Amino acid sequence: MEFLLGVVSGLISTLIFWIIKNKISPPKVHFGEDISRITYSSGENGYIIIYKNTGHRKLIDISLKVIVRIPGIVVWDKSLTQTFHLNTTSDKKFLLDKNIPTTTRITLENSDNLLISGLISKEIKNKIEEKNFALDELLKLSPKSYVSIFILGNDEVTGVRKVFESKKYSINDIRDGKFNRDTMSIKSQC
Repeated sequence: MEFLLGVVSGLISTLIFWIIKNKISPPKVHFGEDISRITYSSGENGYIIIYKNTGHRKLIDISLKVIVRIPGIVVWDKSLTQTFHLNTTSDKKFLLDKNIPTTTRITLENSDNLLISGLISKEIKNKIEEKNFALDELLKLSPKSYVSIFILGNDEVTGVRKVFESKKYSINDIRDGKFNRDTMSIKSQC
């Protein structure tokens, strides 16, 4: 009887510990509601995203992925969706600490897989090759276009790899201005 009681209490305490470690206190990533557009003195636009870890533990070995999906621009089949992977100024980070907002710039430079020959129209292909393209223009190619941001990171305690996905940002979610780090919202430029 004592053996059975020991096994049951061991299972219950293990379950409670597992729930606390994996369900109550794991890292969570909160993304800003908008993408910030900054116009530089050269006239080019820069795009910045903001995010922070709102969980109780740190994320380590972070990877950041920005994906644009545009339906209806594949020349031979308008029902297909074209996917572009964009670069950021910091695709990899070692640590995402708790409650510290982090900003990252999205770039179209050196986005090698942005150009997929044969699938998109010559007009779009030429603009991309000339580096004469902005994120706004990609999203304007189809009313159903959107940007998704993925953060992959390991929980510092359990080592488990977690994937966090932002909302689907549309052209309407790109706003002029800089982020207020306290509220993670965009301050309008004056």
